[in-house]
Amino acid sequence: MVVNLRALGCFEDVLCAAQEAVVLDHKLAEMDPTITKDLAHSLRNLAFDLRAVNRREDALRTDEEAITLCRKLAEMDPSIGEDLAHSLHNLAFDLRTVNRLEDALCANQEAVMLRRKLAEMDPAISEDLAQSLNSLAVDLRAVDRPEDVLRTDEEAVALHRKLAEMDPAFTEDLARSLEDLAFDLSALGRRKDALHTTQEVVTLCRKLSEVDPTSTKDLAHSLHNLAFDLRAVDRAEDALCTDEEAVALRHKLAEMDPTITKDLARSLHNLAVDLRAVDRPEDALRTNEEAVILHCKLVEMDPAITKDLAQSLHNVGFDCSALGHFEDGLCAYQEAVELRRKLVEMDPAISEDLACHCTT
Repeated sequence: MVVNLRALGCFEDVLCAAQEAVVLDHKLAEMDPTITKDLAHSLRNLAFDLRAVNRREDALRTDEEAITLCRKLAEMDPSIGEDLAHSLHNLAFDLRTVNRLEDALCANQEAVMLRRKLAEMDPAISEDLAQSLNSLAVDLRAVDRPEDVLRTDEEAVALHRKLAEMDPAFTEDLARSLEDLAFDLSALGRRKDALHTTQEVVTLCRKLSEVDPTSTKDLAHSLHNLAFDLRAVDRAEDALCTDEEAVALRHKLAEMDPTITKDLARSLHNLAVDLRAVDRPEDALRTNEEAVILHCKLVEMDPAITKDLAQSLHNVGFDCSALGHFEDGLCAYQEAVELRRKLVEMDPAISEDLACHCTT
């Protein structure tokens, strides 16, 4: 019943059922300690449902109770180790959402340590270990430990490679781990290594999209990242070709799914940068004009896009001025400044962008 309610999105009803299950298991565990494992499981489910209705602090407290029970159980029965690791993994997530970053890191480090030991005895646990490593990398990134993040990424990639070799269904997870690795390599200034890694991601995403067209969105995203890495090593023509492919894919995707429009606008922005880099100012202008049209539509539905619209107008102003279309450039700049003024009223932190527009 609870599973069906979750599938229907009846989260409050699910939460009531989960709370009732915990109350019952509490009573049963008082009379029969062997029920404690079921209670821990019910608590884990309750934390999940509390998370779904954005009751983060309550989810956190519920996770902590589940962990306390699992620790006691693991002392008597080592097979409970995976339940404890699972609960620690969830706890780390909840700690992260309430900005307790160091505590989240500690919880994930313990989860990884437990799953390492479990994976030595049962290779099937490798999938869970890889998941915990990905989460650990998030926490290490949050506390600014880039070298440790990189080592964690590399271990996660190695595990996902092995899993993908045995079961191609893990190829998507491998691509995701490689994407994280590329990001962290780039952050450390290892641009060529980041580029090679992103190229592998694109190769994997191409294969996935051939089998499953819904993966085309991931291919477009990986091409977007690849173009960034190519720009970083001054391969302007290759970056241009890559961004052109990303834009073509996102054009098609946006026709079927309007939510892709924001990603398309972002790709158009990057494509214009590439066109400018290879001295094609007219094409850069046309591309930026298309980005403005898209951002105008997006702003109607989501005012938060106003900042992106202002940036697109600024880009159009720059391209018009570069081509000697000074009146058109001035109009675009003026509209960008007007939008930025409104944004500064709501958020003074944007004043630097306004100054940039005013002095261009």
